Amino acid sequence: MPVSHATTRAMTRVLTRVLTRAAARELDRAATEEFGVPSIVLMENAAIGAAGHLFDLAAERGAGAVLGVCGPGNNGGDGFAVIRHAANAGLRAACIAVFEGEGAADAAINRRICEKMGVPIVRVVDPGDDAAEAGVLETAATLAGVDAAALIIVDALFGTGLSRPAAGAAAGAIRAINRLRQMGAAVLSLDIPSGLDAESGEAFEPTVTADRTVTFAAAKPGMLALPAQEYIGELCVAGIGAPESLVERLATAVTPHRDTDPGDTAVRRAVAPASTERFGRRDGSMRSGAESGTDRANGHGQAAG
Repeated sequence: MPVSHATTRAMTRVLTRVLTRAAARELDRAATEEFGVPSIVLMENAAIGAAGHLFDLAAERGAGAVLGVCGPGNNGGDGFAVIRHAANAGLRAACIAVFEGEGAADAAINRRICEKMGVPIVRVVDPGDDAAEAGVLETAATLAGVDAAALIIVDALFGTGLSRPAAGAAAGAIRAINRLRQMGAAVLSLDIPSGLDAESGEAFEPTVTADRTVTFAAAKPGMLALPAQEYIGELCVAGIGAPESLVERLATAVTPHRDTDPGDTAVRRAVAPASTERFGRRDGSMRSGAESGTDRANGHGQAAG
């Protein structure tokens, strides 16, 4: 796919800046309070960008089924919204809600829309991680049958607010995601693989291993850490509709690895045709050298409860 000069400049900008946890929180707040962009619009833009990558993976893998594994915060809300787009596109779709109650406000809106559309939503809330793991695997088997390769998992459990290991049902859900990947399913993580610390790049036990990660607005500092690479997979960036001037104000410049040439083939593969800019590179692009609460600013996410 040819890459225009404007697109190349945009890729270079995105690949050489990061948003810390605090900056991501401030980005969401300022976009809503200073610029008047409703938070539900930020969530929808994030979901549209991520859905483009979901459709790419489905086409590449010949997958016809999509399972969202969603937490209670806005990372989970992004997941419900992505699953809504998947169902509208004709994919067999279902969600697992790894929480009790309504969840965050915008997330609850998207969950209720999925319910009204007839998308199956299974609650997995047993505090025992073994029971939660079994519940996820059972739902996946019902959705995809015996062929895990026909399935894409959307990891929307935790965003960048996570700062400690997942426990209970959430830990079981992460183990189930990784087991399904070992069986042939593809994993698309939203913003960051669940279990990975966005600041340090530390992978708590357990952490999702993704085939592709769609991070929102800009990469996160922990993604520069070499140990994080095996969990991130192909890293792509999707805009959320926040003003570019605001992203520039809040982002921190970083020195990219010498191999991060935005014109090379690895970057081009990650530029998908859709309305939202998505940039990324497999493996080397972000190499080193270079949540309790429900606020979406933790990387559009939700820390462990």
